[in-house]
Amino acid sequence: MIFPVAANNILSPGLTKTAPYADIPVQRTPNWGGMDAEFIQAGHNDRIRQNGTIYQIRFAVADASKLTQFIFTIWRKNGTNYDRIATTDNLINNISNGINIIDLATPIEGVQEGDFYGYSIKSSADALYIDTNVTDHRTFYVSDSVTSSTNYNWTHQTNTTYVFVVEPFMDKPYMAFIGDSIISGFPEHLSFLQNEDVTDIQASIENKWSRKVDKSYQNMGFGGDTTGKLNSRFISDVVDLSPEFVLIEGGINDINAYPVIDYTTTLDNWESMIQKASNKKITPVIMLILPDSRATNERSDNISYMNEQLIKLANLYSPSIVVDARCHIGVQRASGPPGNCWDIDRKYTGDGLHYNSIGNERIAQAIKDSFRFVYGKEGLYNLIQPDGTIIYSTSLSDATNISLRMASTTGTANVSLNMPAAGEYANITIYSGTIGLINIDNLSPNQCDLLSSDSMNIETKVAMNGNIRFTKKLPSGTYSIRCNIPPAIIVWNSSRTNGKSLSLSVNVSENVNFSAIADQAITSWDWEYDGIYSVSRTNNDFTASWADPGLKTIRVFAENQNGTSNIITWEVNVTAKSNQTMNNPQDVNGSRGGSVNMSSSEKPGSGGSTLNALISSIVALPIKLKFLIVFFLLTIAIMFGDYVKSK
Repeated sequence: MIFPVAANNILSPGLTKTAPYADIPVQRTPNWGGMDAEFIQAGHNDRIRQNGTIYQIRFAVADASKLTQFIFTIWRKNGTNYDRIATTDNLINNISNGINIIDLATPIEGVQEGDFYGYSIKSSADALYIDTNVTDHRTFYVSDSVTSSTNYNWTHQTNTTYVFVVEPFMDKPYMAFIGDSIISGFPEHLSFLQNEDVTDIQASIENKWSRKVDKSYQNMGFGGDTTGKLNSRFISDVVDLSPEFVLIEGGINDINAYPVIDYTTTLDNWESMIQKASNKKITPVIMLILPDSRATNERSDNISYMNEQLIKLANLYSPSIVVDARCHIGVQRASGPPGNCWDIDRKYTGDGLHYNSIGNERIAQAIKDSFRFVYGKEGLYNLIQPDGTIIYSTSLSDATNISLRMASTTGTANVSLNMPAAGEYANITIYSGTIGLINIDNLSPNQCDLLSSDSMNIETKVAMNGNIRFTKKLPSGTYSIRCNIPPAIIVWNSSRTNGKSLSLSVNVSENVNFSAIADQAITSWDWEYDGIYSVSRTNNDFTASWADPGLKTIRVFAENQNGTSNIITWEVNVTAKSNQTMNNPQDVNGSRGGSVNMSSSEKPGSGGSTLNALISSIVALPIKLKFLIVFFLLTIAIMFGDYVKSK
């Protein structure tokens, strides 16, 4: 079958690499060519890891001028032999030096996990580069071309341990699975990351799950990995695949290590992987550590403790899904606490740690059951039944800082909603079915209320880590959600700067007016004067002066029923005039009583000047305080007069 191609050298968004488990090497002087041959990458770690359609391929050419033919092929195992199921035409007209990304005009459909890729090459001299230090692959080749495209016996042909990397690209997988030998599939199957040929794809957890929910996946398990090794390859083996979900399994090799890897290290590795996924909008699916029948009670208790910590960790990162398959495959150990599932049922395991095909079937079912609550991506609203069937999905308009994620828990939910702007209500109508979870993310640390149609509060949550999750089950009806958006100071000024500058210089005793404007009605403006005096007032302006030179500060923030705003801080450089050594600061409550200047001949303690200074100071006080002082002096005078009369 011949497929025409077109080259655009642009990797299409939404596509992901599916083979081999090797990278295109840095290109050096060409060391491979001068041939007319057909090849198949037949190593276990060269096989394609996903079902789907190949839309693009990527490979490197060191010297395109020496190439006359490059054809890409797909092969499938047929017993001990192979069938060629697809081939492109000659790509030579689309090839240049460097990395080539070739867009298949007619994509290769029906490719299956475990298929092999191949290529036919004609070159007059060395045209390609291979890294001869990478020797854990297997490449078969034959001069000219194969004699039959069906039932061909590749294993009797010449072979080498080198690999020429051609990367086929498909739609990104729905879920990537990363873990140790349990995810890899041992003992009945090994993932196509490993080079040992143990193949029973249908016995694997991933394949059984996929057939239950009709979703694509890539198996990125690797036997023997600790959480440290999983974390070290998480970017290349998960994030770079851009899946919707990632199931993370691991930790038993940490616990069984000698010496045992400490809990803190294991949990740090787990959290690092969860963070990496969440940062890229990949929903983490956290599989709790499965039982080990060989473990002592103490070690089994350690597994239980670790799982408790993983559940707590999952609660910090939302959305996330926890898969607890322990009692799907486990039985109670008599010497353990009540309700434990510390031992694997013997019919599911051969060695007390790994699972056979029926054990993997049980784990796959546990994964499917855990997807009762399935979350959509940013800007998507998904309703998914417990069996994984999508029953409603539509794009939503942009919101300032709110996205809604919901899941159907019973029946077929029929729901409509509007997407609000910041601070507005999200109105939700459930026509049928039940909604069991509403998730709102990208929030500031503020409060959200879930309200009934008559404005009665159903549930109130405060955002943690930018996320709020309502968990009350809601039957048919109309509801609304309102999140309090805190105010923000958007304009600020001073009488000395006429703009947003937060640095200014003034003289001692010079009055400066500061002002601010917020994007909401404000209940209280909180002004702070040199970090000492703090006042709350309804005015959005404040006047101050300073008696002493130096670097001073004025700070302000605003408050209302929605929360507290950002803080604006002015830095004020106060300088002294030659004829001024000290002056009294204006009252920080905003009184405009002025300040008093004193020369060196009018220092306190110099008779009349002291009285003058005292009177001036009283005059400068607020009117209420002056009234209290006068009242106090009159009272003293009257009491003194009564005392004199009595004598």
